[in-house]
Formats: sequence, C-alpha cells, structure tokens
Amino acid sequence: MTVDHALDRFEALLSGSPDPATPCAKPARLVSGLEKHFAFEEEHLLAAVGLPT
Repeated sequence: MTVDHALDRFEALLSGSPDPATPCAKPARLVSGLEKHFAFEEEHLLAAVGLPT
C-alpha cells in the first residue's frame, strides 16, 4: 500500500458518517501503518545523508 492510497482511505473514513457504535479500528490501523512507514523512512533517509537518527 502506498502512502497516497493509505491517506485516501483515511480521508474517506473521516469524511463518512461514522456510526458512533462502530469501533475506530480502521482509522487506528491506517494511522499506525503510516507512522511505522514514516519512522522507517526517516531512519533510513537520515542515515543515507549522514545525519543522526
């Protein structure tokens, strides 16, 4: 899944009319996946350019 795709899915979930009785597992999973992705990218990109991680 690309970041763009994950953000599109997240925005679609937020723009809908969520049922208050429905758990927010999908948004939490999307956010968690994005956070892991960005942490991974940050670690590897900073190391690649010689900056401390």
